[in-house]
Amino acid sequence: MQTKCTPDRRAAKYLKRIAALTGAEQIRDGSYWLRAGHRNFLVDHKFVRLISRHGKSTCFSIAADPDMPSAEVVASALLHLKNNPRLFKEWRTQPGSKFKANGKVFRDAYQLTRDET
Repeated sequence: MQTKCTPDRRAAKYLKRIAALTGAEQIRDGSYWLRAGHRNFLVDHKFVRLISRHGKSTCFSIAADPDMPSAEVVASALLHLKNNPRLFKEWRTQPGSKFKANGKVFRDAYQLTRDET
């Protein structure tokens, strides 16, 4: 008898693969350190922090669906930041917005669920 894989378990496995792909290191339960584009990020399921060498840091809240597993939220943020670390600047200036993989903002909630041509 095969046991079903829960969404949280699938998301945790996905996060492990994404962390290995991006070079992110888990530093404590649920938080990952990512070096991307000469920038250091600390990512967890609620916040992304940009860590500066000068002792300064800034952070912003991650906008995600409330039903999305926290591991999937972290994996998504890691992928976005690794592919384009400059997205952080856009994310910081538009809090609460949902972003596409190319860095553009979704216009409305309906657009999140339909395919674009």
